[in-house]
Amino acid sequence: MSEQKFVLTFNGVNDRVELSKGFPSIEKAITIEFWAKGENILTQQTSVLEAYNAQNVRVLNIHLPWQHTADTRIFWDAGNQNGYDRIEKTVKLTDYNVWTHWAFVKDAVTGQMYIYQNGKIWHQGSGQKRSLAGIQKLVIGSSVNASYHWKGSLAEFRIWNQARTALEIEQQMSRRLVGGEPGLAVYLPFDGDASDRTIAGNDGKLYNTTWTEAELPVKLENQEQSVLSFDGKDDYISCGKGQISDKEARFLRLSQTMTLEAWVNLASYKGGSIFTKQYNPTEPDKPGQPSLDKAAIFYGLFVDESTKLPMFIYSTKDKRNLVLGGTTKTEIGLDRWYHLAVVVNNQQAELFVNGKSQGAAKIEGEIAENAEADLLIGKSYAENSHFTGQLAELRIWNIPRTAAEIQANMSRRLENIEPGLVGYWLLEKGSGEIAYDSCLSDSFGMIKGATWSKSKLPIAVLSRKEKFSYAGKIGDVRALDAFKPLPSEVHPSARWLANFYQSTSGLGGATKDVLVRQVLMENAGDFSKIPAKLPPKQIATAPENLTRLRLDKYSDEFFVERRLNGFNPGQLKRVENQSWQYVIRYDLCGIQKIDTHGILPKLIEARFCLEGQQLTPHSIEYTLFGETQVQTQRPGDQDWEWAKKLFRCTEFLYHETGIHLGRLHLNVDQYAMAFYRNVINNPIQKLLEPHLEIVLNMNTRGVFAILGYKDKDGKDVDGAVTFISCVDVDNMYVLIRQELSNMTYRNGNPRSQFLPDYITNNHFDRSAGTMWRIVTDYVSRFFANNRAGIQTYWSEIVGMSEDLSANTILKKELGILDIKTMQDLQDLCVYVIYNSTFYHSWVNNKQFEDGGDVDYVTMGAWKDTDPLRLARQAKQILSMQNLTAVRCNLIMDVGPTELKDAIWKQRASIEPGLPLDKLMMSISI
Repeated sequence: MSEQKFVLTFNGVNDRVELSKGFPSIEKAITIEFWAKGENILTQQTSVLEAYNAQNVRVLNIHLPWQHTADTRIFWDAGNQNGYDRIEKTVKLTDYNVWTHWAFVKDAVTGQMYIYQNGKIWHQGSGQKRSLAGIQKLVIGSSVNASYHWKGSLAEFRIWNQARTALEIEQQMSRRLVGGEPGLAVYLPFDGDASDRTIAGNDGKLYNTTWTEAELPVKLENQEQSVLSFDGKDDYISCGKGQISDKEARFLRLSQTMTLEAWVNLASYKGGSIFTKQYNPTEPDKPGQPSLDKAAIFYGLFVDESTKLPMFIYSTKDKRNLVLGGTTKTEIGLDRWYHLAVVVNNQQAELFVNGKSQGAAKIEGEIAENAEADLLIGKSYAENSHFTGQLAELRIWNIPRTAAEIQANMSRRLENIEPGLVGYWLLEKGSGEIAYDSCLSDSFGMIKGATWSKSKLPIAVLSRKEKFSYAGKIGDVRALDAFKPLPSEVHPSARWLANFYQSTSGLGGATKDVLVRQVLMENAGDFSKIPAKLPPKQIATAPENLTRLRLDKYSDEFFVERRLNGFNPGQLKRVENQSWQYVIRYDLCGIQKIDTHGILPKLIEARFCLEGQQLTPHSIEYTLFGETQVQTQRPGDQDWEWAKKLFRCTEFLYHETGIHLGRLHLNVDQYAMAFYRNVINNPIQKLLEPHLEIVLNMNTRGVFAILGYKDKDGKDVDGAVTFISCVDVDNMYVLIRQELSNMTYRNGNPRSQFLPDYITNNHFDRSAGTMWRIVTDYVSRFFANNRAGIQTYWSEIVGMSEDLSANTILKKELGILDIKTMQDLQDLCVYVIYNSTFYHSWVNNKQFEDGGDVDYVTMGAWKDTDPLRLARQAKQILSMQNLTAVRCNLIMDVGPTELKDAIWKQRASIEPGLPLDKLMMSISI
């Protein structure tokens, strides 16, 4: 059965639909799609759609069908520069005289044009690059001049300002849209009216058409989405005090300006609290400070039980819990979705229901200080205040949003983390105990009692490709856009959040807030249950690392050992016809500048002799930035120790940028992006997802903290690595690109890094070889058991392959990252799992062994004149300790039994290179 009650029927004589507005957003790409049942015979000439520009020149035309000289065809014309682009194909009567979904696509940038029939490519053409700009008049059912009338019925008519993919068309052709979908320029369901459901309001004017009852061959329905349900008894979300910005201010500390938004589906009027900023009544006062006003609600949004109207509640320094409503009285009904919003600005509060203003009311003074008060969702601390019903898509802004902005964005997921957005809880994950904040403030909430459910929420569903959109330009490093809301598919687990904050913040600050909230939830909000003393901060002083405990850390023997088993293994290369047998060479010539207080070589090469089964240092040769002289130091020379330190410092810089960030984080990122954008039903989802679950979250959240960024004025803002090194963010990316351009799953076997000779104390080769074999066997067994299912959903692998090929910066001589065969896919899975587990665990764990001792190594050497030297050293110790402390997903704890068993049996070969308690499932930090 179809939910479509009516369709729009054309008699083929004198009827049509004219749209009321043009399409200024359409210039380079378009998709036109609809359900149609044609009734024309093959000898007729028809236009189901035509559009002209202001000069009365055709821009668009669809003949469905058109009798040609020798046969009948479907024509798709698009473009307005000295004529139009066209693709065409011979049609049979059975192609269009039954209910069929048609989609007509053009991308003027690539020159591709497509005709899709029921989600599959029916015809295509290339080299079609004429512009689509200037559409002023569009007619459906005939030509613009009311001739060539089409006969039949239409439903679900849509125009997009983008070239939709086959997957996007197929996924949404049988679903109702909301109207807020990104790129949707007009949406006419043709189910009893010709109203445009988008914000554009491009309604159709009907001429002689009729409404006909009909059943489509699909069930057009709004897609159910995950929402959070509250029972009205004891369910709520605690967001605590919120996180602190880099300006040491609470993100949720709001007073003079704010906007609160929520989608609300009430099941009962009792309670009705949506947002509440309030102190916990049992929270003790701070000694020597004024008593906390624990009855005051500093700001909040609720539905009044008696009036059934949305209300804003606030408190000032002098008055408590003042309530404001709108002048327009729109009652909130039960068991249906409403969008509620309140905007505070210029000493007044304006309420909105479904985007329509309810009027504004004056606020009596400035909202009182509330930085340390809790933000609650679904209740206040007053009795009988719990919300009953469902909540979704909650947003808090520290700016006043305009009516137009609210209307334009209320029925769609936000595409960008826009200025002023300080809290964004999608509530769409469908599982877990964390209400994750998808904007950069990370004010996540802990869910108490509320349960996940499904509902036909009137918000546009984003496709995977819309959620996981690339940042950066083609040909450069491409990764998940850090300025987009983090998709719920990669929201971190509660376990990761607790581990991360404890590792990076100790047990004070943000982590103390998390622990306090956990205690309160477990004890019905009773502050007396919080212990008088929380455990002491774990990082009050930096813990000892390997080199601080080694009395021989400056010896030549230890220098060799760290090249074999340190944070940058596998760099030794065999050479012939020299007085030395192995070298490690770092080429930094691509770097354009370094800090004026820094010391860094453009080229540096450490050479080693093979004596029996031992490596011994032969010499170190280098050329410093700003110099042309080649210097060579040998054991026993006056500057030999300085040369070794220079090498260690250079290697540390290259490790952190090229290897840790480039070869691992951003290399695995490109596979994770292609995976999450395409793989939904293919069995490899179960194989790969546990090894990719954190990397996108970590990379997007860490890109600013680690590498820094450029502010709106183009000035560098240091991250941890850029601050402690002598290289800025632009030159960091030189090293990252240098490494990433060599990375392909086709040459990923670590054997290429292994030494051809047996070397005493070479633990990495044996550990890496063992883990590669374990992962290879593990993946092979999975493919043997799931080959049929993988083949069934091979179209998802094709999409993954296309994304990898289009977004890599791999050197041309290394090919592309496409996936042609089942063996290619199997090799890719081995490569991704090995790098996500063993290799990252190795380089991440080892960086504190060396980098936790600033006397031993720094990220580039520094002159004594550097005024920030001590600050850089302190930051290095803290950063390196934090980066190695997060261990929330150890394989031997949460990994699949089959993988754990294989690793346990081979532990003697993996250890002592890497202890099993350091081996993680994925890149989690």
